[in-house]
Amino acid sequence: MKIFRPLSHLFLFIGLFLVHLDLRADSPLTSTYFAKVYEDVKLVQKAIDSDGQLNEEQVLFLSDGTQDIGSQMALINALGWNSNGKNNAQTFFRLLQKKQGYKSMDEFLQQGEACAIMSLAYLKSMDNYFDVRLASHYAYTALKKNPRSFTIQMVTALIESQTLMNSSFCEVWMRVDQVRQNRSLNSDFRPKAIEAIHSYIVLYKDYCQTEPSETATDEVKYFSGMKQALAHASQVKHLEIYVDEVDLLTENIERLPGLKDLTIYGHLSGQLSQSIGKLSQITHLELTFDSIQSIPGALGSLHRLESLTITAFNISKIPRQIGHLKSLTSLKLVDSKLQKLPRSIGKLRRLKMLQLSGNQLRSLPNTIGRLQRLEILELSNNQLESLPKSFGKLRALKQLDLRNNQLNQLPDCLFDFQQLSSLWLGKNGIPEEEVKKLQGKLRDCHIYTY
Repeated sequence: MKIFRPLSHLFLFIGLFLVHLDLRADSPLTSTYFAKVYEDVKLVQKAIDSDGQLNEEQVLFLSDGTQDIGSQMALINALGWNSNGKNNAQTFFRLLQKKQGYKSMDEFLQQGEACAIMSLAYLKSMDNYFDVRLASHYAYTALKKNPRSFTIQMVTALIESQTLMNSSFCEVWMRVDQVRQNRSLNSDFRPKAIEAIHSYIVLYKDYCQTEPSETATDEVKYFSGMKQALAHASQVKHLEIYVDEVDLLTENIERLPGLKDLTIYGHLSGQLSQSIGKLSQITHLELTFDSIQSIPGALGSLHRLESLTITAFNISKIPRQIGHLKSLTSLKLVDSKLQKLPRSIGKLRRLKMLQLSGNQLRSLPNTIGRLQRLEILELSNNQLESLPKSFGKLRALKQLDLRNNQLNQLPDCLFDFQQLSSLWLGKNGIPEEEVKKLQGKLRDCHIYTY
């Protein structure tokens, strides 16, 4: 369901001033609705009336360098954002590969038109406005190709502001307003669209009067980049680095004894360095890439790892060494090309949450039944035709998502899942009478069939 409505400025103003929280649903990306200014453009109007899912006609429009860049960004703005995330960026790039023959993301970023790369950036940020790092990387690539475009500069500022919210509301105002007042840029964005953005962003302005300056007494714990981390080595607990700094991190890991939470992101044309296996102290790891195709087996050496999140387009398999991560309680690998799970997945006996939605799984290994502490299992948008017999051993499950697979009948074991509180079964071939029978058995479970 598309969720995109301009919010009352009064309520936003009150919210911004009463609460210093990460209110990203009221944010530069989600609350700057300028599509209405371009509703005279046929494709923008269609997008306004649509369900928010990108189609082939829109992809061709967004990648056409002869089209108005403002109208292109307005189309994406009209598609909107979704609180559960979308896959429009992935759809865009795959259709672009099909139509224009790009062999890799590298080739696209090098040869693609600025408008197409900016479209990818904006789509990526709207798909997941909680994490805009890759979107920012794409946006700055587009900027290098067309630095004089007001539209590209403005949308880049909105994407970047999503991250600035974490540190300063005042910086959000300054970053966007800096573009608004830059008269040297090409006028390729409608004035009323600029006004629509400004009417929301101005709500951040008063924070420039009220936000305290940084104090020396505040302990710094979050760092971005190895240069900053090494300058404050004894204080680093959470670190975010670009992928080309992995080897530098492993060479200096002994200087960062408090580091536990690591995020590695960026554009990766080759393989992730095997040296990542030396980061044995890490307990939470997030990998966000656009083109990586495999995960190094060395990842299995991170025996203290409790949480692993991998976001990438093209991963088709997980290495068997994943089974060595005996401390893992959460594993997330969604919206990729994963075709099967290794049997060693069954060794993750402490796993409580497993998220594998949006892949190409046709079956699950029988060893999945060993994950008897599993409470949340997300398998929507795969190609599952059946579930293994061992599935019945997952009696601790509280949430199970099986939407949009190829299941034609319910496994008998589901009738015994008394801990289950939420079950999603929509867009399968399961007979309605079976669902009703299950509803009668699991009276405390909410069953969703849409």
